[in-house]
Amino acid sequence: MIFWVLAGLAVAGVEVTDAPPGLEEESAPQRVALVVGINHYPDDPELHDLQFAAADAASMSALLDGEGYQVTTLSGGASEEEFRSALRETTSTLRRNDTFVMYIAGHAQLQLKDGEHALHLLFSDSRSDVTDPGLGVPELSTIVNALPALQRVVILDTCHSARSQQLLQRFRGDAAPEVLPVVGQFSAWVYSAAPQQSSQEDPALQHGVFTWYLLEALSGKADADGDGAVGVLEMFSWAGYHTAEHTQNSQIPSLEEDRIGWKDLQLTGQESGEPRYAIMPWYEEGYNQARIYLNGLLRGPGPVDPGRYTLEVYDGEERILHRSISLEQGEALPWSQLLTASQGRVLLGGGMGIIADGESPWLSGHGVGWFTPRTTGAWRMAFGALGFGGRVEQDTVEIPVSGGLVRAGVWWQSPGSVTLGPTLGAGALIRQPIGGAQLATTAAPGLHAHTLLPWNTFLSVDVTGMLFLIDQQPTLWPDLRISAGIRL
Repeated sequence: MIFWVLAGLAVAGVEVTDAPPGLEEESAPQRVALVVGINHYPDDPELHDLQFAAADAASMSALLDGEGYQVTTLSGGASEEEFRSALRETTSTLRRNDTFVMYIAGHAQLQLKDGEHALHLLFSDSRSDVTDPGLGVPELSTIVNALPALQRVVILDTCHSARSQQLLQRFRGDAAPEVLPVVGQFSAWVYSAAPQQSSQEDPALQHGVFTWYLLEALSGKADADGDGAVGVLEMFSWAGYHTAEHTQNSQIPSLEEDRIGWKDLQLTGQESGEPRYAIMPWYEEGYNQARIYLNGLLRGPGPVDPGRYTLEVYDGEERILHRSISLEQGEALPWSQLLTASQGRVLLGGGMGIIADGESPWLSGHGVGWFTPRTTGAWRMAFGALGFGGRVEQDTVEIPVSGGLVRAGVWWQSPGSVTLGPTLGAGALIRQPIGGAQLATTAAPGLHAHTLLPWNTFLSVDVTGMLFLIDQQPTLWPDLRISAGIRL
């Protein structure tokens, strides 16, 4: 951009000089962070001191500083005015393409006002018995959204403090407010716990549980796509899942984000590498209300450790998919593909077959149809019909042969597009030898396999042993059929 401006001035006859030293560095996007960890609340006896908020803030500051952020840290104790002053100073030089990260660990309180609960951040001089304790998150959201930087991430590892509720020393909190940031290039608000849950500290970790996994994520463990960088969505998926796992679902973090496009916002890391995890893809159109569980734990998009899982998908209270699945390193979990495959479907098509009629195998054309009801698991019932016909040589004379089967099967659908399983059929065969028509009943056990193709088409193979009773004599005719058609 600077080059084109200088070139334009030169063409216009305006004398220009070289750009001042350091101009490019000054114009480069900057990454700025405000990190707050408050352990002490001396002005309110109802607010117990926290054990690890300051330690969380110190670890977060060190990590971000090592990633090149300009970090301002408030640790141990800080008044509300000290926080507001630090926020103004930290953000005073922000520009449009900069990134701003705010992390706060400490107490917070839900306050009922105008019929709605709003989360208020509490500081060392806050009191929980007043109408507007601390700084309300709606006000903080307004301040953050007014910043010129369009890339903003706010992480709150805070507690819900209510005077009517006995405070437990290991709890930090439980409420995420209904706050939606103004649309920007990338704005995200991360909360350490879902509504009506408490954010926990763990002495074994010497940290808050959520912050422990947050630090793990930002240090590189959440890099799902192997590009060497950790983005907000990768960070939240890693920290959220492992927090829920660590606390047995008693603490489930939540994320509110507004972004233009689908690109994640890089927070840490630079170098590229190979994928180390399987990946939960983003919710696809038509399934954005689905809830996905792996081994009973609610999951969002992002990295998944390779291994075997029980996959469940819910639409509201209805479980629409339940099956076992194995994930390999670098693989994307095909949950939406499995969900599509589990729906009821009709297959209609036709093809050719070879019937081994004694010493004279013969070709026959056929039409085929299958109906498979909806299922939630890997196995599904199948019901179908087959009609076939051809000409077979008998005593040097070609005679027409036709027949039909009704069939039922139990099929297993793979995580990909292949479905296969045993079938059992019954029907009749009509031959027209010299002297009149001949009718034979048929039993037909077999094996069916089909694969789904693009444009709602399929290709199938059936191997069947047709057992006929002809002239009171049982006769077995092996039958191989290949079919193609449409999937409805």
